[in-house]
Amino acid sequence: MSQKVRGELTLDTMAGDIAGLLDHFGITGKVALAGIAVGGAIALHFAARYKERTSAVAVGSPATGIAAERRAPALERLLKIEAGGMAVAVEDAMLGGYGPELRGDVARFERFRRRWLGNDPSSYATIWRMLAAAKMGDELARLACPVLVIGGSLDRVRPPSLAQDVAKAIPGARYTEIRTGHYMAVQTPDLLAEGIDEFLRSVGA
Repeated sequence: MSQKVRGELTLDTMAGDIAGLLDHFGITGKVALAGIAVGGAIALHFAARYKERTSAVAVGSPATGIAAERRAPALERLLKIEAGGMAVAVEDAMLGGYGPELRGDVARFERFRRRWLGNDPSSYATIWRMLAAAKMGDELARLACPVLVIGGSLDRVRPPSLAQDVAKAIPGARYTEIRTGHYMAVQTPDLLAEGIDEFLRSVGA
């Protein structure tokens, strides 16, 4: 239910929004952040920009950018979505991120599919363009807090190898893999929560 974004968007803006939210609620101590996909990239960027406010970060299939060879097809896909709406990409998005192996709970899958279709096409495109412009390599190497990176063995949008690459770029980061897809917070919430809880307890965060 957030306001729909238009124009240019950066990870800096998103991290600043988290800081603003913490300020609004008077939260001055360090916080642990968890995020999936784009949310993972935002959490990692927050940790790099606000080191004094971050105790730990747990991310699943973090979308820290788009590989050069995938950039042109991704931007072309966005033009189609902006012109034709979310429905033009829903089947590919579900096949890649919410594969048939994870659709045992049919009602859960259908709820998520409807929610995905309800995305604002312009906002969706703006966020993907933010990812296409993101270059996080240097800041990942400077992260100082404990980090857990989670890969989804059934994630075809950002396969485990990409999640592993992110973990390798962060000093001391842990990597684990679970049987889930790209939308892991929806598909396997208990499995994901258990992994994050265990990590945060182990690092005292």
